[in-house]
Amino acid sequence: MLKGILIDSLVVSFAGGLLALDRTAAFQFMVSRPIVAAPVIGWLLGNAGAGLVVGVVVEMLFIGDLPVGAYVPVHETGLSVLTTALIVTAISSAGADPGVFTAAVTVPIFLIVGLPVSRLYRKADTLTRRVNSRFFHSAEYHLNASQDAPLARENMKGLAVFFTTSVVSLFVTAAPLMYAVSLAASALSLSGSMYPALAGSAIVALAAAYNALYTDKSVFIFPASGVAGAVVWILAR
Repeated sequence: MLKGILIDSLVVSFAGGLLALDRTAAFQFMVSRPIVAAPVIGWLLGNAGAGLVVGVVVEMLFIGDLPVGAYVPVHETGLSVLTTALIVTAISSAGADPGVFTAAVTVPIFLIVGLPVSRLYRKADTLTRRVNSRFFHSAEYHLNASQDAPLARENMKGLAVFFTTSVVSLFVTAAPLMYAVSLAASALSLSGSMYPALAGSAIVALAAAYNALYTDKSVFIFPASGVAGAVVWILAR
């Protein structure tokens, strides 16, 4: 189990690092957005549907949080990658139905974990930008001196720092959390009928965590979506 988790966490970390480059460092093709990044991670782990569910939820929550000026937004890519990895790991370890609905009712539970951790990703992103400011000043110096080759080199250094920071921060958080989730899900042998109860018990905690970390009126979406999910599940049984 441990070997499999390590391999999965490495895959998730490297893929997440590449996707995160698209946020501000390179490309800007919007593949770093949750609606794209989360399904990609889910597909790599064998459950693209779960990733799609995570992507939709996180995208709606942070679609207006943009890197304007010196403001460093929530690291929505890292949050999407981590939450998707944890949900897929839990579903696989518990032997639960890998369908989209199973992922939907577990999203509130794992966002409770993902939201605080995403603060670490945000701090790492801020630190990376400060480090890269040195490369910017060096590139500016070479540009004023009409030296094109060093300019390209400094740019590549900046990309390397962004990528390395993303990969390391994702791995050191995803690996232990994925392992813990796999152990918990295996020990509890979660069945599908337990998910409404788990989702319901997580609603209050998620609302409090989200309100404390990112105060916003959209927190009220979670009680409504959680109750709706539980009702649909009960009626569908």
